[in-house]
Amino acid sequence: MHERLAPLQTMLVQAGPEVAELLRVSEHERLVGVGNFVAHLDAKSVLRAGVKQSTVTDTCWVLTGSEVFTRLTADRGWDGDAYQNWLAQILAASLLGPVTA
Repeated sequence: MHERLAPLQTMLVQAGPEVAELLRVSEHERLVGVGNFVAHLDAKSVLRAGVKQSTVTDTCWVLTGSEVFTRLTADRGWDGDAYQNWLAQILAASLLGPVTA
């Protein structure tokens, strides 16, 4: 998704205040969606022990943003697969508790 949308979002940021407001609303909606996902993980008791749900939401929201994708791919030369693998590992380490049998 980021491979298609990140360049467009970068251009839209410079398009003017109306578009900037649309992007702001879109990011807020993404935050709400991430919060719902984290609430689901919390309800399933799989979140890492000792972390607040709001902190986990913020962490997941920031890590899954297009800016992080752009920095790692465009600025640092990562390919999409490397980014996806890194993201999966960092999210699991940051959000999830130990797996129990």
